[in-house]
Amino acid sequence: YDPGQINYMVGFAASQIVQNELIRQGANSLGIYVTDHEVKETVKENNLPDKKVYQDIIRASLLKEKLLEYFEILLPDTMEQAHIQAMLVESIQVANEVLAKIESSGDFTSLLGEYSCQPQIQGDLGWLPQELMPNTLIGEAAFSLEPGKVDKIYDKTASKDIGYWLIEVTDKDDEKGINARAILLGSMEEVDEVKTRLASENFTALAEEYSQHESKAKGGELGWLKQGDMNSGVFDEVAFSLPLNEVSDPVQDKSVQTTGGYWIIKVIAREDR
Repeated sequence: YDPGQINYMVGFAASQIVQNELIRQGANSLGIYVTDHEVKETVKENNLPDKKVYQDIIRASLLKEKLLEYFEILLPDTMEQAHIQAMLVESIQVANEVLAKIESSGDFTSLLGEYSCQPQIQGDLGWLPQELMPNTLIGEAAFSLEPGKVDKIYDKTASKDIGYWLIEVTDKDDEKGINARAILLGSMEEVDEVKTRLASENFTALAEEYSQHESKAKGGELGWLKQGDMNSGVFDEVAFSLPLNEVSDPVQDKSVQTTGGYWIIKVIAREDR
């Protein structure tokens, strides 16, 4: 099995559980509920097993439908909307590169596969009012940029599906595996900065300052590891072949999440709809 794929699936399932709970709390605060009878009827109509996991999925789906109906009533018949394209990239260096390519070719979507690092929000988002944009930063850009223009916006809280490991193995044992430490970074820009500082500074201190992994508080110390412990195939491939006391080249890992990036926003058009 691919540990990275399993790690992604676990993370996705966890985020869905959190999202569904937030939807439930928000709906309940507006006096919107889904009854057990409604859930059971829908489960029966769709020939699904009468088990809690299916009931929870149906309940969340019905709540979303009721919330949409609630807000559709409140919305005016027409309102200003923007038609935009968006992608999240890892750093200002990449953002400037993407902007130059868009200005040169005018083709936004062909760059998604190479540069976008948040597949949940990417490409053509269609027509949306400001209130329904994916986040406040995108909404503000969509309604301040002139149609036809493209720009970059820094978002320190944006979550992206990419990271870069710097790994050092300090000991090896046939039984225990490897004793390793690592720094997880959010961009190649950060990698270059940390690699430069490692030439004269302490690994532990730099891990505490830069790393986005939970081992940050321990100076990047991961302890003894066996293959599979980090749930990352690319990590294992490099770490278990590293010579002792040598910091690896950056290891790109798309099975982890890091924060911070730049939104590239293009406003195609804006009008009352």
